[in-house]
Amino acid sequence: RTALAVPLIIQGEIIGVLTLASGKPGLRYGDEELTLAEELARRAALSFENSRLYRLSQDAVRARDEFLSMASHELRTPVASLRISTDGLLENFANLTPDNIQKLFSIVGRQVDKLTQLTEELISFTRIQAGRFNFNYQQINLADVVTEVADRFKADIAHSGIVFSIKITEGVGYWDRNALDTVVTNLISNAIKFSKGNPIEVTVTDAGDAVHLTVSDNGIGIPPERLPFIFERFERAVSAKDYGGLGLGLNIVRSNVELMGGTVTATSSLGDGATFTVKLPYNNLNTKEQNEVRPKNTDHR
Repeated sequence: RTALAVPLIIQGEIIGVLTLASGKPGLRYGDEELTLAEELARRAALSFENSRLYRLSQDAVRARDEFLSMASHELRTPVASLRISTDGLLENFANLTPDNIQKLFSIVGRQVDKLTQLTEELISFTRIQAGRFNFNYQQINLADVVTEVADRFKADIAHSGIVFSIKITEGVGYWDRNALDTVVTNLISNAIKFSKGNPIEVTVTDAGDAVHLTVSDNGIGIPPERLPFIFERFERAVSAKDYGGLGLGLNIVRSNVELMGGTVTATSSLGDGATFTVKLPYNNLNTKEQNEVRPKNTDHR
């Protein structure tokens, strides 16, 4: 017989509608009922918003606690290894053979590299979350960046006994070198971690309007149900007990790639490894104009 509908509005956005109706004969909603319904809708929308903000704050607290726990654990492991190695050098240096000294220094070097990478991940993640970027676009050959990063992983590759192959062609475009270095470093590090000793292939190819970087590890692979979420922060395709890390590397990769106008995708079959493909437009624009563009903050929570 009579009805009215009022919107539920939060910060100018309609999130729903409150509808009241009655079949009572002779009843007709008027201005008084409309005013009451609007106030009820306002309070209901406010309650929904408060509930959403409370949930987000609780999620943020849990994420912070989880992150601090992971970070402390990941940092403790290489620090402990460094302590043991340096103590061994100091206490037994006179009795150590050159081969033993070389082995201890190799351990120290690998752990320092691990600490450096963890620190870089923390710094990159903090900048991304804060939206603080200072991209310096310049003409860069992606093939050169891949070669330099691969050289830094020579010790880890040799230690793991992995067959590591690189097939690259010229890929010159306007990008930020630090961002590119971070992307390549995280992808190769990820491949080494999950290759399980299987061959790793890295390719750089010219696709006309973009350059493609592909990293395949032929390792343990990613479960199908986890694949859609692999680039989210703190996401892990495997147990943290078996494989260390902060769960930030691939999220940092996606953020940096998207800030440079590109995309990154992952394909995988469980037990047959994973392949990550980065597509970067050449960005052949005036570098001054690009440096003045402030990249947006991409939070893919």
